[in-house]
Amino acid sequence: MSGVADGVGWAQDGDAVVVARFGSGHRVSLAGSAAVIWRLAAAGTDREAVVRTVQEHYDSDPEQIATAVRTTLDELVAQGLLRGDAATVQR
Repeated sequence: MSGVADGVGWAQDGDAVVVARFGSGHRVSLAGSAAVIWRLAAAGTDREAVVRTVQEHYDSDPEQIATAVRTTLDELVAQGLLRGDAATVQR
């Protein structure tokens, strides 16, 4: 299960999402598929369910999408924006 890390807030800005870590000044603006990934992960959607959902919405190679989604989740965890367990599901 994934989810927003402690001390992180986010807001919808049109189709984009703005994510901020409180007290650090660190902000990220996510658009397109990255915003879709964020909204799913922030809602607590399982990592592989995020992959499947994005694959269903975009007409591209499923393996490329899976790699891109997992990389995006890993980067959001590394930045301290998503909980670390978002990156622990076996690939």
